[in-house]
Amino acid sequence: MATFSFDSMTLIFDAASDDVAATVGLESDNCDRDFKGCRRTSAVVHKLHTDKGRGVRTAHLKGPGELNFEIEGPIANLEPTYGG
Repeated sequence: MATFSFDSMTLIFDAASDDVAATVGLESDNCDRDFKGCRRTSAVVHKLHTDKGRGVRTAHLKGPGELNFEIEGPIANLEPTYGG
């Protein structure tokens, strides 16, 4: 089991016999920077970063089982990218 505390919320990951599909959203002030940092630690890319119509960029990483992580940050803080 792993727990992560955020102010008044705790996110708990527990072992189970069945996987449950879920996405954990993470706010970022710079999606590209944080996405690159995750990739440097061998995170598995689920979807490359994508600009959304609402002024944000998102990137998706594969977690254990059916768990996915989404990093979301404002488009205004993007760094130039070359090949994802």
